[in-house]
Amino acid sequence: MKTLFSVPNLLSLGNLLCGCIAVFNVIDGNIGIAVYLVMLACVFDFLDGFAARGLKQGSPMGKELDSLADMVTFGVVPGMVMFQLIRFAGLPHDSLSNDTGWREYLPYVGFIIPLFSGLRLAKFNVDTRQSESFIGLPTLANALLICGLPVLFGIDNQEAYRFSGFSYYLQDAVPNAWGMFNEFALAVALFWRSQTTLVAISVVMSVLLISPLPMFSFKIKSVKWKGNEIQYIFLAVTLSLFGILHLAALPLIILTYILMSIVYAVRIKPRS
Repeated sequence: MKTLFSVPNLLSLGNLLCGCIAVFNVIDGNIGIAVYLVMLACVFDFLDGFAARGLKQGSPMGKELDSLADMVTFGVVPGMVMFQLIRFAGLPHDSLSNDTGWREYLPYVGFIIPLFSGLRLAKFNVDTRQSESFIGLPTLANALLICGLPVLFGIDNQEAYRFSGFSYYLQDAVPNAWGMFNEFALAVALFWRSQTTLVAISVVMSVLLISPLPMFSFKIKSVKWKGNEIQYIFLAVTLSLFGILHLAALPLIILTYILMSIVYAVRIKPRS
C-alpha cells in the first residue's frame, strides 16, 4: 500500500485529476479553465519525476501510471480543445443559420491528436534511446501548443471566440504603433482561426509526435553553460516571450522549441 501511494504516484494522480477536470470543462465550454488545468498538470508531471529520482521511489508501475496520466491530460484534453476550436471556427456568424454542410464533421479531425499521443507514449516507454533526449515531439509540448491557442486567440468560451482574438495581444505588445498593425493583426487572426488552418495544425502536430526528429530535453544537468547551451538559450527565449505576451506566448514557445531542435539536430549534433 505504501508503494502504491508513494509521493511520485500521488503527483502523477494529481496530473490525472487535472486532466479529468479539464475534460469536463472543455465539454462544458470552459476552455480557459481547461488550459490552466493543463498547465498545472505540467507542474505535477515535472514534480513526479523529480520526486522519483530524489526520493529513490521510481518503479515500473510509477512509469506506467505517469504515461496513463499523460494520455488523458496531454492527449485527450488537447484533442478535445482542438475539436472545440475547429467547431467554433465553423459556426456561422448568423446564429439562426445552420447551413454548415460537410464542415460540421471537420471538428472530429481534432481527435487524431489523442490517437497519435497514445502512439507517442507507447513508443517512448519501449524506446531506450530517449533517456537523455526525445525522438519526436513530446506529448507535453504538443499539449501546450494546442491548449495555448485559445489563450492566443483570447478565447474561454464560444462567445469569446466570436468577439475577441489575436489582435488584442498585439495591441497590448505594441501600443504606440497599433494603428499600422491593426489590419495585419486582423489578417493574422482570421488565418489562424480558420477551420482549414486548425485542421492542418492537428495533422502536422500529430505527425511530429511520432516523427524520427531528435528533440533536445528540457533538463539542465548542471549550472554550467557548456553542455547546456541549447537549454539556456531556449530558457532565455521562453522568458522573453512570456514577458511580452504572457500565457499567449505558449504556442510561440513550442514552435521555437521545434525549430531549435531541428537546428540542433542538423548543425550541432553531427559535430559532437
